[in-house]
Amino acid sequence: MSNSSLACGQTVLSTKVDGTRRPLILPHYFPSTFLLMENTVYGFADKLCKDYLGAFWDFYELSNGGFYMAPNLNGLMAIEVPFGNSYRGTMSADALGIIACLYAYSALAEQHPESNYGDFYWHLRDFADNHAEASAIFLAID
Repeated sequence: MSNSSLACGQTVLSTKVDGTRRPLILPHYFPSTFLLMENTVYGFADKLCKDYLGAFWDFYELSNGGFYMAPNLNGLMAIEVPFGNSYRGTMSADALGIIACLYAYSALAEQHPESNYGDFYWHLRDFADNHAEASAIFLAID
């Protein structure tokens, strides 16, 4: 489990989804748009990391009701934000997954204002606040 703290003192925990629950987890969190969400995340990962050529992705549930997914890759990833702030740096695959999910949630919240993508964005952002790579994550998304 990874830890992150909210300003109010609550700790947000992440728990990796085990293999038996994997097929059900995306439809659970994103009932009518899970394929769109998953493909949007993959698309952002592809745009953010030129070296990303696909991978098996791990799924994580957050204790505040959030969710994210991250490629199961070792080593540092070269990240470049080609839109917005032009961030360039290196970070773990876990941080890449968080960033790709945050961008995807933001984009999908605009496309589907009646959805709960905005909530997923803020839940994940709260978790990212105390991630080991928080400063790089926030530089990439701000």
